[in-house]
Amino acid sequence: MKIIKLVFIALMAMLMLAGCSKAKEENAPDNTTVEPVATPEEICGIYTDEVAGRALVEVETDRISISWSSSYNEIELFELPTDYDAGNNRINYSNGVLTKRVYTDETNYTDTVVYSDGTGFFEIGNDRLTWQDYKENRVTALAKMDNTQFTLCDSLQKAVEISGLSFDEPSDDSYPMTVSQKSYYATQGCVLITCTGEEKIVNVCKADNPDIVSKLIVSDGLANNWKESLKGLEVDCFGNEDMIQVAKFNNGTMYYGISYSDANTETANPGLTIDQVQSMIMSMQ
Repeated sequence: MKIIKLVFIALMAMLMLAGCSKAKEENAPDNTTVEPVATPEEICGIYTDEVAGRALVEVETDRISISWSSSYNEIELFELPTDYDAGNNRINYSNGVLTKRVYTDETNYTDTVVYSDGTGFFEIGNDRLTWQDYKENRVTALAKMDNTQFTLCDSLQKAVEISGLSFDEPSDDSYPMTVSQKSYYATQGCVLITCTGEEKIVNVCKADNPDIVSKLIVSDGLANNWKESLKGLEVDCFGNEDMIQVAKFNNGTMYYGISYSDANTETANPGLTIDQVQSMIMSMQ
């Protein structure tokens, strides 16, 4: 089961969360309590698909942008002008534009508009949206992600400036694949790097708060949890069999996380070896 939510989310071009307000319960004339209807401001935020975490969905009050990683070097970009329909508990859209982006290397790509007449809706649930697209006949469950505001940066230096942290990223040869694309995200007190290549996605992060690492580097649902002592650090490892899919550790003041996911469902025993994790840890401290 692929549960690494941030994934490759690094390919995505926008990670900016709008603020949300609290809903108020309303009472009917007979004083019976009715369920509050979510406002557009409460719905806005960042979502991802619940199955594989391959989508980054940015919901604003009048538009929804979706970045969907279809392969290691291709992304589908949806721009959907929306209309909030409180009566039907939906967000409707029409004239949606789908653009296919193909990367030739880490920074260069070509865009091709596939269509500009997409229609459909998003059914509103509790921190969930169900996306039904008529054009492609797709139904997708989306889960709301943490509301930390991140900025997509054009370099590690910029990410370090925004975060206020120092950070040496892992060397390229420490990754378990040839890196074809690398993206940097930052918020105050946290740097996140996402690397993709050969249908594999590796996220590494550093933060001054363990809660941020826990929300970005998700370990829920992995079968095994054990500890490894690597270069004097106690590392919490999560995975299946002998391969590590999530590793978390701290040096007493800062907190780190590594996650691995593989889009190829036929890969045997997907994950990182202990030596690979150790190599990445030594590179990024």
